Amino acid sequence: MFHRVSATREIGDYENKCINHENYQPGTDILQVSFAEGKAVDSAKFKSGKLYLHTSLTSGVLFIALGDNLRDQLLMDTVAELPVETHSFQSRIYYVRRCSDPSATGNRQRCDGTDDEIPTLVRTIISGNKARTEPVVEYIDSMNTRFGVDLSIPADYSIDQYMNAEEITDWGRVLSVELFLLVRSQSRSRNKNTKKSFNEGNLVITRNDDFHRKSFVETVFIRNVKIQE
Repeated sequence: MFHRVSATREIGDYENKCINHENYQPGTDILQVSFAEGKAVDSAKFKSGKLYLHTSLTSGVLFIALGDNLRDQLLMDTVAELPVETHSFQSRIYYVRRCSDPSATGNRQRCDGTDDEIPTLVRTIISGNKARTEPVVEYIDSMNTRFGVDLSIPADYSIDQYMNAEEITDWGRVLSVELFLLVRSQSRSRNKNTKKSFNEGNLVITRNDDFHRKSFVETVFIRNVKIQE
């Protein structure tokens, strides 16, 4: 099942599928965001192996284009209501990688002892059976998340509580993401007294390794949420 947003602090099912175990920075969150692109796509322009959402106002179907117009149309015909549109569908997985460029030396897919040691926020973009990973910003020591959840029955679309990923049982009730980033300096400080603790929402991180750090937090609200009762 696809969720608009979800997260975990365990590499789990992502290991060696979307994320190499040796690249993942332990103790940081893995955040997945899934969405349909805004511009509709004509079926004549479908790309084989890419994921699409064919949808009316009330129902839809996710499918991987087969490169066969007739077979693709049979999948889309399962949505009978009109009007309908088809949109490219993507998932983006954000996580902290232990190095900036694993392809510099050694194994070109993994952060190993010969690569740089620059912790980097990266994202893996997935559409159907195709994926690519790209850096977002370097010197990100840690990424952690909390989620604003509507716990009311029936739903009133108001945040009742901010929760950790492992506490959430229904990701469809998430209305916002509270994102914590811990940023590290590029070089070590001459001032050796750099020990400091940072409150990253759901945990405290302590560092004492001659690097300066600063914590940033941002809350992002999720649009067009429809909670299934």
